[in-house]
Amino acid sequence: MGIKERRLQEKEKMKRQILDSAMELVSKKGLCSLTVRCLAEQIQYSPSIIYEYFENKESICKGICALICKELLCSLKKVPSNDDPDEYLLNLVKANVDFLNKNPQGIELLTLVCFGPDPSQIPEDFLEVVELYSQALKRCNCKRLQTQKDLDEALEVIRSLHVGMITLSQHQTSIEGLKRIGNSLENGIRSLLRGWKN
Repeated sequence: MGIKERRLQEKEKMKRQILDSAMELVSKKGLCSLTVRCLAEQIQYSPSIIYEYFENKESICKGICALICKELLCSLKKVPSNDDPDEYLLNLVKANVDFLNKNPQGIELLTLVCFGPDPSQIPEDFLEVVELYSQALKRCNCKRLQTQKDLDEALEVIRSLHVGMITLSQHQTSIEGLKRIGNSLENGIRSLLRGWKN
C-alpha cells in the first residue's frame, strides 16, 4: 500500500471514529447535546481536527444519518419476502419499528436529514428503504394506489404510523403496554390495506 492510499485509509478511519463518537453522544444525551465542542471533548481532540472532516454540526448529523440508513436498509433486507404481500409489508413495518426502537436517535436524525428542506442530502440507503417499501406496497395490489402520487402519500401515512408507534414505545414501561402498541401497529397497517384495496 502506498503513502497516498494509507493517508486516505487513515482519514476514513478518523472520520468514522468521529461519527461513531457522535452517535454515542446522541444516543446517551440526545441530538441537542451534539456540538463540535462536546464531541471534541469526548474523542479528546481539538475542535479544529473535527472541522477538518466536517463543516459543522449539520454535516455531522448527515454523516450519522447515513450510517443509520445503511444499518436500517441492511435490517430490512433480512425480512423474508414471503408469498403473502400483506404479511411482507407488515413484517417490514415491524422490523423498521424494532430497529428504530433500538436506535431511538434515528427518528430525529431521519426526520432532520431525510425529510428536511434539501432532498439532495438524502442518503442513498434511505432512498433504497423507500423503494423497498414502495415495491412491497405495489405487491399488495391496492386499487386505490394507482399513481406514484398515491403511493407516495400512502408511504407517508405508513411513516406517520411508524413514528407514532415508536414514540409510544419509547414512553411505555410495561410489557402489556408494549404488546398493545404492537397490536395497534398491526391493526393500523391491516386497516390501511383494507381501505386501499376497496
